[in-house]
Amino acid sequence: MFQPQDAQPFIVEIIRPPAQETTVADVLIGAFGLAGVFALAAVPLGLVAGYFLIRWNARRRPEDDHMPHITPSIQLNADREAGADRPSARVP
Repeated sequence: MFQPQDAQPFIVEIIRPPAQETTVADVLIGAFGLAGVFALAAVPLGLVAGYFLIRWNARRRPEDDHMPHITPSIQLNADREAGADRPSARVP
C-alpha cells in the first residue's frame, strides 16, 4: 500500500535585485518637486480665499469692526482729531 515519506522541509530563498542607490541629487529633486506641487496648489487656493475674504469684508460696515468707546474722554479726543467742532451726541 501507500506509505508516506518523511516530510523534508525545503527552504526557498528569495533573491532580490540590487536596489538603486539614492543620491543627494535624487533627494533634492524629490524635495523641490514636492515643494513645487505645494506652490502650484497654494496659488489657486490663495486666490479663492482672497476673493471670499474681499467679498465678505465688502458686505460689512466699517463701524461694525470697532467696539464703542468706554470713556467720554476718548470720544472727545477722537472728535477733535476728526475736526468736529463739538463732541458727538453719542452716549457711551
